[in-house]
Amino acid sequence: MFERYHVSMAPAPNRAPPVPKFVITRASNCVNCGKCEKACIYGVHERSKKDPREMADPLSHLCKNCFRCIADCPQRALTMSVGPEHRALGRGLWTSQRIATVWGEAETGKIPVLGAGYRGPFAGPNFDGMWTDMSEIVRPTRDGIHGREFISTSVDIGAKPLSLEFDKDGGLVTSPPDVIELPVPTVLDISRMRTTTENTVTGFAMAAKELGTLMFVPYGIISFNILEAARGNIVPVYPESVKVDMMKLPEGTRMAEVHMGQGWRETAKGFENLHPGVILSIRVRAARAWSGRSSSSRSMGPPSSMSTTTGRAWRRAPTRGM
Repeated sequence: MFERYHVSMAPAPNRAPPVPKFVITRASNCVNCGKCEKACIYGVHERSKKDPREMADPLSHLCKNCFRCIADCPQRALTMSVGPEHRALGRGLWTSQRIATVWGEAETGKIPVLGAGYRGPFAGPNFDGMWTDMSEIVRPTRDGIHGREFISTSVDIGAKPLSLEFDKDGGLVTSPPDVIELPVPTVLDISRMRTTTENTVTGFAMAAKELGTLMFVPYGIISFNILEAARGNIVPVYPESVKVDMMKLPEGTRMAEVHMGQGWRETAKGFENLHPGVILSIRVRAARAWSGRSSSSRSMGPPSSMSTTTGRAWRRAPTRGM
């Protein structure tokens, strides 16, 4: 798998004993053949450490309700039921299912899995077990006729030319705009947090660097430690009243953001002149009263120089990096 699709993780065991959603019971007619151990990929069944000739009690908290062990047992010695402790969990909106889901995600860092126990080549721990596969959508086989197909999750921020111009020899004449490529379509926004500490922001900065994405931070709280944790991944956020000549960009900044105000056009033009090579993002408030301003931002200039996303308008300031 490509490195940019990999997220390094480690399990974080619960501080409290696990509460199994499903309880697997082994009856006395079990002959200890071990077929349940071979059938289960989640580790519910294993041999007894004291006497390997016998099967140990099932680890029910690992069960994913796939019924493979029950179906493969030649003696029909296994039964499954919903655990009484699981039934007793929760109150109101926090149902037992939601609590068990949050616990599982926090402990393993994985999407909750319920299924038939797939053992294929792409099964594995952590997020490496997740895959987007077009062949699986249109064909019933796991890997499809032609094998697995990569689907990129990357997105580009910046200008995109409507067309390309070539000379008579086939050489590219159009100057390609600078863009920021993010391997995942997700950014971290610290500016929306009510309270922060330097350690908290530094932790988010380290996460942004690890994921290869951007972190939006109010300019006033960017410290040396935060900058060192993710230089090049930090997007300083400025208030709408900021003067362009007063916008001091941290070293290595590839993108900055300004809250949308009455003079945002002048701010964008001045920024482009002072900071060529740095992308400017205009933050648009998601409210009815601001819908007219958002529409006017979309109509400004050629489509290749301005595009909008939810809450933000990305404007290109071309070429040279800082």
